[in-house]
Amino acid sequence: MKRRLWITIFALSGLMLLAILFEYRNEIRAGRLALIASLVSWIPAGAVHEVFRDSLRFIFLSPTFFAMTGGILLLERLFPAKPEHSVWSPALLQDFLWYLMQFSIFVSLEAAFVSLLGNFYDDWLSFLTVQSVLEWPELARVLLAVLLSDFLGWLHHVIRHKVRWFWFFHEVHHSQRQMNPWTDTRYHIVDYFEAQAVRFIPLFMLSLSQPAIVAYIFFRIWFTRFYHSNIRSNLGILRYVFVTPQSHRIHHSVLPKHQDKNFAVFLSIWDRMFGTQHPDDQSYPETGIQDSGFPMENSWRSVLSLRPLLRQQFYPFIRIWQSLRT
Repeated sequence: MKRRLWITIFALSGLMLLAILFEYRNEIRAGRLALIASLVSWIPAGAVHEVFRDSLRFIFLSPTFFAMTGGILLLERLFPAKPEHSVWSPALLQDFLWYLMQFSIFVSLEAAFVSLLGNFYDDWLSFLTVQSVLEWPELARVLLAVLLSDFLGWLHHVIRHKVRWFWFFHEVHHSQRQMNPWTDTRYHIVDYFEAQAVRFIPLFMLSLSQPAIVAYIFFRIWFTRFYHSNIRSNLGILRYVFVTPQSHRIHHSVLPKHQDKNFAVFLSIWDRMFGTQHPDDQSYPETGIQDSGFPMENSWRSVLSLRPLLRQQFYPFIRIWQSLRT
């Protein structure tokens, strides 16, 4: 069983690398995506429409999108962490609606948001630019940027758990009781842009090229979808370096003993260095949050009504208001 799991994981990883080299070769060569172009300039008129069109073409209509999604769902089917959780469920559809919302709203806003970040960085934070590494080979700068971005992602993740108002927004992400590939996109818009602001700082600091940014974003997106899924695997010895489906399930655990552990986004080394790695690397607990009043989706009908999705948008603000009154 373990052998089949590793073969499937390596095949999925190989497909991911091939996708970066071939499926996205036009974007990597030309840097055509308006979102990435906005890192260095303001978005021209009509660019939002272009971003949405390119997203549909290169994501939703991409064979890679369906191949990677199918590969992860196959892993869920063959090696489920919770066999009682169906691959096809209201939870999957609900989180896929969050994914659709990211592309219909978040991506359009993100293009302008990243542009604002770039201008803010140039005006106020340009002193952070590491001039001494600009002559380094591109690969060395990419690796350094990944380390810095991942560390800041870990640090910001800790803050989102420790600062009460930040947690109210992040709580939406943690509310899922049936982990699936799209749980990674179950983010409130405020929580989403907070995280993006932190992640892009190292990319500005090291002046990475657009192709490198595209490749990095593509890999990070699919890796996080993998470890948010209902997959029984701790990746063996690789767990000492990388986040795994098992370690991240511990992070999402509803059990108090697992709370505020395993904050890593990509590399688990930060949790091990700062003492936030939970020692349990074998169990697969139930996930979710303690608040029974959360507007959870409970059936296909409730998901299709869109009421839970809409109520989840207002949930953090209601929590903030309640905290002010107590």
